[in-house]
Amino acid sequence: RIEVEGNSTTIDEVIRLQYDFAEGDPFNRRKILNAVDRIRGLGFFNDVETSTREGSSPEKIIIEVKLTEKPTGSLGIGAGFNSSDGSVFTFNINERNFLGKGQTIKLDLSSSKIEKELSVGLEDPSFLGRNLLAGISFGQKTLTPSSTPIKTDRLFFAPKIGFPLSRDSNLTLSYRLDHDKVKLTYENAVMSPLIKSDVGNKNKSALIFSYNLDKTNSVVSPTAGYDFRITQEFSGLGGNVSYSKSELKFKTYKTMFRDDIILTSDLSSGIISGSDASIMNRFTLGGDRLKGFRNQGIGPYDTLYNTPLGGKMFTSLSLQASFPIGVPEEYGIFGGLFIDTGSLW
Repeated sequence: RIEVEGNSTTIDEVIRLQYDFAEGDPFNRRKILNAVDRIRGLGFFNDVETSTREGSSPEKIIIEVKLTEKPTGSLGIGAGFNSSDGSVFTFNINERNFLGKGQTIKLDLSSSKIEKELSVGLEDPSFLGRNLLAGISFGQKTLTPSSTPIKTDRLFFAPKIGFPLSRDSNLTLSYRLDHDKVKLTYENAVMSPLIKSDVGNKNKSALIFSYNLDKTNSVVSPTAGYDFRITQEFSGLGGNVSYSKSELKFKTYKTMFRDDIILTSDLSSGIISGSDASIMNRFTLGGDRLKGFRNQGIGPYDTLYNTPLGGKMFTSLSLQASFPIGVPEEYGIFGGLFIDTGSLW
């Protein structure tokens, strides 16, 4: 039997779904430890303790799970400045355990010199009381890149559903509908003919499959194993934009010197086929995706018009090492070294 204590807000069902066995099954300590790690990964509890005691007979065991809940709602207001976007302002409301059912509701608002976005999202990881993910998001995004004389207003709507294929893998199926209004930032703007055809109104209707295989040793702080994800997008199920887009990510973890140093390698690659992939849908590298370079700073470039064009294929690799610097572990502050490399064509 499994007994749960301390969850005054979170319902038992959310916690019990983290166990990949049911009451009455054979006892397996490794499965219990894996379940405790997943419960911690929910982010709903400050402390998770588990113990066992004898049941109604010597061959029966009761698993006791004692929890200490923590606030799961947050309100964030922020402001900053960076060399790529200029001044940046953010506002968000996020509740990760709505009504104690493990559902996430969030509102995000951000504004900078080149990007403004408003989005609303709802996600339920145990839809219909099963190990089934269901979610929906919608919103608006305005993009005014400093490198190209165009402005894009995008309305989007994206429902999704996901389910496990095995203990370590899952499949997510999403649908995304985008309505883009692409226009010149000023009249008679001079631009590359390779992106001039992108100006106008376009509707994109896409089906997206995402497969994830997680063989890491923890969902909270992985130090060993690997995480593999492949995403396949088919655009053209309606609308007037048609292309196929594939992307994969492979991340590995390893430790050295008594687990003090964590080594991470992060490989990403992608390819687009089809003639309708506009500059809004092509890959870009630079900024957060390739540290040390400005946004859209890598890849095909029209030197005549001083305009980055994006690319249909890319590969990037990041190697990182993190290590303690004497700060108490609970603060989550550590030192790090990294080297990034990549190409876009």
